[in-house]
Amino acid sequence: MSYRRGQESATESALSRAKVGSPIDTKFNDKLRIEKEGFSLRGHLEQLEDAIVEMVSELKYHRQQVGIISAEKDTSAAVAELNILQAKNAVLNCEFKLE
Repeated sequence: MSYRRGQESATESALSRAKVGSPIDTKFNDKLRIEKEGFSLRGHLEQLEDAIVEMVSELKYHRQQVGIISAEKDTSAAVAELNILQAKNAVLNCEFKLE
């Protein structure tokens, strides 16, 4: 099999991927081998839908976590600002007492 850039047939391409042993291809091929007799488009679509639902729920969770962290950041910034203001007032008070 000679390599011609962009002119590989589908069979040659599949054979070359099988020789390389990409983890994605092997995972997919293993799954197909296991479910070869029971494979259906509906079943595959249901698996994809389940994966998408799981990803969406995980994204929702992470968005909530980002919101919580953002609120905590704002709160800690406000607390730090108040602490700075208190320290500044304490220094000014001490300076006033020394005069």
